[in-house]
Amino acid sequence: MNAFCSFPAQYGSSAMPLPIGRRLQLDMSRIGLRCDLDELAETVAVSFRHHPHLNNVMTHISGGRWERIRDALRRLFDPETEPAGLNGLERNVLELICAERGPTGRILKPHFLEIVLRRAEPSLLLPHLCLLFLASEAWKRQGQGFAVANRPMRT
Repeated sequence: MNAFCSFPAQYGSSAMPLPIGRRLQLDMSRIGLRCDLDELAETVAVSFRHHPHLNNVMTHISGGRWERIRDALRRLFDPETEPAGLNGLERNVLELICAERGPTGRILKPHFLEIVLRRAEPSLLLPHLCLLFLASEAWKRQGQGFAVANRPMRT
């Protein structure tokens, strides 16, 4: 896997190399939101729920608990979130947003970008999501393990 995450140029970002480490290396004290994180997470979750295919997939991966999708999105948008703290659902949603793997990823990414473009400064939010995704992928490859569901990691 190449060490970059790409979003179309019209969203304020392009394929860009990003450093990968144990901690995110980008100061994301302000990610350019035009609304708060709770509102953005709720808006994105509602947009997923209104899309026929995304509704099916998100219902499946969340066990039918849509508040878990909203909470996962909220954590992903939070600049303080560390890759080692992501649970399985958060990693799944992040992968769908960033990796474009499979039909769902190819459907979700442009849908997500359309919603986010109206609510946040994508040139700040998208690099944050890319760094989080790449760091979580690096953790997986290094066998560092992750917290499972909402339980703390065993040491």
